[in-house]
Amino acid sequence: PANSSKKNRFHSSEANFEALQAKINYLRESPNDEILLLGDLNARTGSSTDMLLHDRAEEFELFPETGRTSETMEIPDSAPISHNRWSEDKGTNSHKKPLLDLCGSEKLLILNGRTIGDSTGKYTCFKWNGNSVV
Repeated sequence: PANSSKKNRFHSSEANFEALQAKINYLRESPNDEILLLGDLNARTGSSTDMLLHDRAEEFELFPETGRTSETMEIPDSAPISHNRWSEDKGTNSHKKPLLDLCGSEKLLILNGRTIGDSTGKYTCFKWNGNSVV
C-alpha cells in the first residue's frame, strides 16, 4: 500500500500498472484475447466509473474520473452483470487512477459490486483499523 512501511521504494504505483498493461498487451497478441485479472491491486476506487460511458453509439464521453477517452465497451444485455458498480467502501487511494486508466485503456471491468452475489460491493479486506474493497 502507498503508506506502508514495507512499500517497495524502487517501483512506483504507476510503473507497476504500466508493467501490468504491457503484459496484458502481450497476452492480447495471442488468438485468445479473453483476460481475467485477479488479485489484490491495493487500489481503492470507491464506486468510481471504470468503463466508458456513452449516450449514443457515435458519441463518447470522457471517463469521469480520469478525463481520458477510449473506445467503447458495451456489456451485452444477456451478461449477468450490472452496468452500474456499487461499493460499500467509499474511500479511494493513490492507486485508484492507475487502475481506472488500465481498465479504460484495456477494456477491463471491475467486477466487485456489479455481479450476482455481490451487487452491493461488499468489503474484501477486514482489518482492525477499518474495512475496504481492494
